[in-house]
Amino acid sequence: MPKATLTREHPAARWAGAFVLLAGCLTGCVTSSAQGISAPPPKPLAPCAWWYGIGQPPTPQEIELAAKRYQVVVLNADQGTAMRRLHQLTPRVKVLVYKDLSSTRNYPGAVDGGQDAVFLPSGIGYVAAQEHHPDWFAQDVKGRRIEWQGYPKHWQMTVWNPDYQQAWTDSVVAEVKREGWDGVLADNDFNSLSHYSSAVLAGTANVAETDRKLRDGLDAFLSKAGDALTNADKLLVPNVSETHLVPGRWTAHSRFGGAMEENFGFRENGGTGGLLTFRGNEFQELRAQAALGESLLLLVTRTHNTREER
Repeated sequence: MPKATLTREHPAARWAGAFVLLAGCLTGCVTSSAQGISAPPPKPLAPCAWWYGIGQPPTPQEIELAAKRYQVVVLNADQGTAMRRLHQLTPRVKVLVYKDLSSTRNYPGAVDGGQDAVFLPSGIGYVAAQEHHPDWFAQDVKGRRIEWQGYPKHWQMTVWNPDYQQAWTDSVVAEVKREGWDGVLADNDFNSLSHYSSAVLAGTANVAETDRKLRDGLDAFLSKAGDALTNADKLLVPNVSETHLVPGRWTAHSRFGGAMEENFGFRENGGTGGLLTFRGNEFQELRAQAALGESLLLLVTRTHNTREER
């Protein structure tokens, strides 16, 4: 079966996960990420599963097994051959391409020999932005570009800039249509820059204003990209974070084909507190989406025993 390599480098798109679904495929996709354990096969009562296969390139054997097991697969943009093989083996599978909304990157593989890679983990290449649109790199109050802490060579972009949004959208939609992907898993539709940097954005007075500027920008960005992908008969599934803090955000951001919650059932205070999922309005919004049964609900759980998994 596809390996579950779960030492995750979240925004770097360099891990692979094989996940078990605990709810209906179009009503809810729940993943299991027990540290260091290969994901078990779906249980008899679990109608479907999905594979977040964005680590090492999948082998032909992994693709063969994935076609038999999973209803949704996420792959890196340079794995078009694997995507087409999956479609050949099982036309029902939805294969989404990983694209980051919020960063551009210049680590090896994203930039090689001073040139952007043909297939990018983001929508805009670092070299292209550097040469033609340096204003698309977000800056802090001291005029410095913002590199994500813990993730070298990941650079925060101006997600609120309509020109950046349009360029990202045009590039990604063209690639998805050309290569034949079913849609996009759009990473880092986040609630706060603090996950990656303590910087305060230029033009804002404090962290709260910085985060509000990012959220407002991503709201508009999702609308633009989602409309374009919908018009192309493609899905947009953002990895949207901390929606329990902003009522209505999950519903708004899942309306173009679904959404991903990578901390479903996550406990605060180091695992001793309550489940964040059930704070605020998030769970009601998840249930409302599941009841419609028309979009992908991708949920990653982090369980330590059978009781927590249930």
